[in-house]
Amino acid sequence: MAGPDLYNYHVILPPAALVPQRQQQYNWKEKERTEKEPSAPQNAAPAPVSTPVSQTGEYTAARRTVSLPEPPITIVIMLIYRSLGAALPPKYHTDRRGVRLPRHPVMNSPVVTISVYNNQTFVGGHLDQPILLEFKLLETANRSKPLCVQWNHSTPYEIGGCWTVRDCMVVYRNTSHVRCQCQRLGTFGVLMDSSQREQLEGDLEMLALITYSSLCISMLALLLTVLVLSCLRGLKSNTRSIHSNTAAAMFLSELVFLLGVNQTEQQFLCTVVAILLHYFFMSTFAWMFVEGLHIYRMQTEQRNINYGAMRFYYAIGWGVPAIITVIYDYSVMKSCPISSSA
Repeated sequence: MAGPDLYNYHVILPPAALVPQRQQQYNWKEKERTEKEPSAPQNAAPAPVSTPVSQTGEYTAARRTVSLPEPPITIVIMLIYRSLGAALPPKYHTDRRGVRLPRHPVMNSPVVTISVYNNQTFVGGHLDQPILLEFKLLETANRSKPLCVQWNHSTPYEIGGCWTVRDCMVVYRNTSHVRCQCQRLGTFGVLMDSSQREQLEGDLEMLALITYSSLCISMLALLLTVLVLSCLRGLKSNTRSIHSNTAAAMFLSELVFLLGVNQTEQQFLCTVVAILLHYFFMSTFAWMFVEGLHIYRMQTEQRNINYGAMRFYYAIGWGVPAIITVIYDYSVMKSCPISSSA
């Protein structure tokens, strides 16, 4: 019983590849013998043939002992490899002009092997009539430039073999299937070009993985910094408070970025995320400015400013960014402020 994958592929073999060679030779010899012998008149009566009684028994015994030759058989072998295409190198060679060559070739179909066993040998060489193979594509998105190829084991261009397009061509394609026409039996597949968009998406996925991993590590370090600085009450000073607020602003900005950077579909949610990102990132830079200002005052002023009220510093670190964020009018944005189309 055939498996479910077998019904996704169609192969049409020419009749010349299925007729046994012994039967073809027999028909040719019979036809040649018939043409050489003169034809008897239609109305002529058959000549009587007399057989001696002594020869009748010998003829009957000889007819019983002579065995008829076994009828020649033809076997069609079809093998489908779903994962072999990924193991074979996607290198190909073509000597045909006018073929759209893929720049980033990938095997986008199962590898199919077709063989015909006829008269105790396998059919090889160039066929009188081409075979037709219809493949179901493995991927339909971001695939272009289909190329019907056949595996060549004895190519001088690559050690171990490579794909070739010399004897195959595309005769029909749609969004899910490709039909190939080939002049030889062997191993076939469909190479296609992976588009630049797919390559870019692959690079973006790797970049997103690196970004999220780095953000998680950074947020963990910042959270530990805030907790340690808050628990060390013996080091209570303005310098410790400035460091703690700077780490908190950086932690909140990275948290909002991690949770809301992909919230670009809803306009209201996207605007809220953009406002929070604007505010916390500006607060981070403001607290860095406060830290530099505090170090400058410690070096220039006579009194000890490392202890006392920090209302001035809080106004710069949290108040000034809030005023700037409120002044900036996000309502004029017709698209998501953090999307690529903004």
